Amino acid sequence: VNADKINQCHTDEKIKKIVNESGIINADGASVVLASKFLGTPVPERVAGIDLMQCLLELSNKKGYSVYFFGAKEEVLQDMLKVFKRDYPNLIVIGHRNGYFSEEDEQAIQEDIREKNPDFVFIGITSPKKEYIIQKFMDSGVNSVFM
Repeated sequence: VNADKINQCHTDEKIKKIVNESGIINADGASVVLASKFLGTPVPERVAGIDLMQCLLELSNKKGYSVYFFGAKEEVLQDMLKVFKRDYPNLIVIGHRNGYFSEEDEQAIQEDIREKNPDFVFIGITSPKKEYIIQKFMDSGVNSVFM
């Protein structure tokens, strides 16, 4: 979480529930770390989402875990895939989808992810839409780790 997500939790009960039920929550911002110290429950350190993603990609590259990328504009997604292919030559990318879709497309995307069953799904969609999608997919039985 970052400061913006904490603010969303104060105004959106659905987001608050999703965050509170998350398996892992990282402090993605210095303000969150500072606030945790001020409130008497300090977190060890800031862990930026991009840093965690890079660690998970490196781990997947080494251990053979499969990944699925979901989000961003199509051309950005394609450029990212080229960079990842270069930087993580053993990375198993079993699927990808841009982040521009209608509500009618959600079911097909969900089925694609469920059928391919990736170990990790990396989502590049704005909040809070990202959290709603993850929750919907998990509630439907998609068993991947979402980030």
